[in-house]
Amino acid sequence: MSETTEMPYAHRREVNGSWAVVDTHSSSVAKPRFIPLLNLSKIDAEEMACVLNREATGTRSLSASLRDTGSAGQLAAIV
Repeated sequence: MSETTEMPYAHRREVNGSWAVVDTHSSSVAKPRFIPLLNLSKIDAEEMACVLNREATGTRSLSASLRDTGSAGQLAAIV
């Protein structure tokens, strides 16, 4: 029997066509450091969900993950 673990963050297409990062437990827009992750491109939403999941699971530091994805400068206000 295989057990799957749901990641705490995912990306979702919004009604206006943009993308957002959401908390999978509450279905609310993720707000690290109180900054809502909305109106993103699909690529940015995918990357940020991945970064936040890495941080939440303790696999990588958030700043290292942002550096690796190239999002460090663009999303520096979050860290």
